[in-house]
Amino acid sequence: MEGKKIGNLSVNDGHGLLDNEGLCDSLIEDLNNLLKNAAAGQYIRVCSITMEMVQKLMNLKKGIKAEKNSMESQIEDLMNLNNDLAEKAFGLPVERENETIAEG
Repeated sequence: MEGKKIGNLSVNDGHGLLDNEGLCDSLIEDLNNLLKNAAAGQYIRVCSITMEMVQKLMNLKKGIKAEKNSMESQIEDLMNLNNDLAEKAFGLPVERENETIAEG
């Protein structure tokens, strides 16, 4: 995994904080360890790794949903800003989603 900075935080640097990409890399590593432990007859460890993978997948699901919601919010804000700028630049009302602004 390659470490990177997000704001003031370092992620994927081996100190436990992972972004979605790092979590996927971690799951790939877990799958490799799962097979190694199964082949070595370490069945309790296999169960433990499987449980950890399920927890990581649940966290990944939450992370993807949060990123999607954040992206949709940013898109909506940018569309509103774009419409406001278009109204100022062209002096015409802009049809907005679910509403139309009448000339004032």
